[in-house]
Amino acid sequence: FAVMARMGNAALFISAGGYHHHIGLNTWAGVGAPLTPKDAAGLAYYVIGLPDQAALSAVLGRLQEEGVPVAHHGDGTVVVLDPSGIEIRLSASGVVRHV
Repeated sequence: FAVMARMGNAALFISAGGYHHHIGLNTWAGVGAPLTPKDAAGLAYYVIGLPDQAALSAVLGRLQEEGVPVAHHGDGTVVVLDPSGIEIRLSASGVVRHV
């Protein structure tokens, strides 16, 4: 994803392919907030479908360069945690696989 717009330390808008934004990241109430307990209601995970295995490998390379822990699942899905402790499931070919 590329950064498309930034609103100080309050929000960030990112996209793929030059679109104005696919994801809006709002941080004004979350900076320094504790992680949500695993048994609490809320978002458990989200999936980012990459176009192919080469794109997934490129993302994995960048994550490894930054020292981000990754978990590999047998179906090819890769799982990382966002700063709020929510799973990001990365999958090639845009296919959503449930793990």
